[in-house]
Amino acid sequence: MKEVVKEFFDKDTWTLTYVVHDASTRDAVIIDPVWDYDPAASHMSEHSVEKVLTYVKDMGLRVHLILETHAHADHVSGSQLLKEGLPSSKVGIGANITAVQKVFKDIFHLDPDFPIDGRQFDFLLHDGESVQAGSLTIKTIFTPGHTPACASYVIGESVFVGDAIFMPDYGTGRCDFPAGSAEDLYDSVHGKLYKLPDHYRLYVGHDYMPNGRPLAFQATVSEQKQNNIQLKETTTREEFIAFRKKRDAGLSAPRLLLPSVQINIDAGHLPAPESNGVSYLKIPVRKSIMTSAKAELVILDVRTPEEYSEIRVKGSRNLDWNGPDFKDQIVKLDKNACYKVYCRSGNRSGRAMELMKSLGFKDVENLGSVSEASQKLKLDCES
Repeated sequence: MKEVVKEFFDKDTWTLTYVVHDASTRDAVIIDPVWDYDPAASHMSEHSVEKVLTYVKDMGLRVHLILETHAHADHVSGSQLLKEGLPSSKVGIGANITAVQKVFKDIFHLDPDFPIDGRQFDFLLHDGESVQAGSLTIKTIFTPGHTPACASYVIGESVFVGDAIFMPDYGTGRCDFPAGSAEDLYDSVHGKLYKLPDHYRLYVGHDYMPNGRPLAFQATVSEQKQNNIQLKETTTREEFIAFRKKRDAGLSAPRLLLPSVQINIDAGHLPAPESNGVSYLKIPVRKSIMTSAKAELVILDVRTPEEYSEIRVKGSRNLDWNGPDFKDQIVKLDKNACYKVYCRSGNRSGRAMELMKSLGFKDVENLGSVSEASQKLKLDCES
């Protein structure tokens, strides 16, 4: 059997949906379908689903399974729409979806009766398990890290990896979602996907076309091991974990996170309509609690002691960026304070700011040079 893979790319969410079929029997599966959602108007449309259904019909395919690699945070699943159009199909996901349901049930304060045992899906897949879709054999490999419920699907020599890994010039999935883990992702990619035969093709869940290159969505295991910019075969576990955690600390939330997750943990079902016939999503609102106490302002001069002694912003504190114990001194500071950092030109203070943010400091601003800092803070210089 030689599997045939057809991709569908949704530019709005950078998502790849795949239809995989056996050319001789026309048995097929669909992986990671998209239901188009406009968050500004809260309007849903079926353009992406219709493209898949048209292809299935034109090719005369028999779709047995609709598979999700995980509960996506960047697009709404079109699985239930496809199931309506393909009534003999069933919707499946990795069995660890229950862990994600449990987390987000609390985050969205869902109805107490909302089940967290995965029953919303037609079936749950287990690590190492193989299922049949007619003549197609699909083997499940759990690849957690991006989320605890991520799974990859091996069909012939094709592997559908979801968000575990992207094209070699983009790297790997983020790990900062609830219950995500950089440690787990390293083990999933390096310890599982990279152990597959080198010629196997890894099909990614998204492509962001870095540097304006054309769409790309598959690379061999060998190509990933040699060229992935974030996780090569030679990358150590410690190197990757440190990189991934630092990178994730500066990422913003996906645009469709809140609507997507609460639909996708419910297997692509919208919330039940209310008395007016309309379904409503829940959007948690987090507001700061105002107190009379303001965060302490700390002005850091990261030049050398000699530079600091010549002229400085009044009230500033000197920590030498080039000093051997700079990081040791930084980690002792209060992460809840507000930090304004400057140097001679803004270069050292910029690097200091990045270091502090990577260490968990939330309120850090690079003011640039001594004179710029003085002007912005409306404070005099002293010598």
